Amino acid sequence: MLEEQRLIDAIADDLAKWHERKQVDELLRERLKEITCLYEIRRGIGVESSLV
Repeated sequence: MLEEQRLIDAIADDLAKWHERKQVDELLRERLKEITCLYEIRRGIGVESSLV
C-alpha cells in the first residue's frame, strides 16, 4: 500500500511539473509573438523612413 501511494505521489508530482512547463511554454510562445510583431513594425517603420 505504501509503494502504491509513493507511485501515485510521484505521478502527481510529474503531472504538476509537466503542467507548469506547459504554462511557461505557452507564455513564452505568446511573448515571442509579441516581440516578433514589434520587430516587424519597427522594421516596417525603418523601411518607410529610408524611402522618404
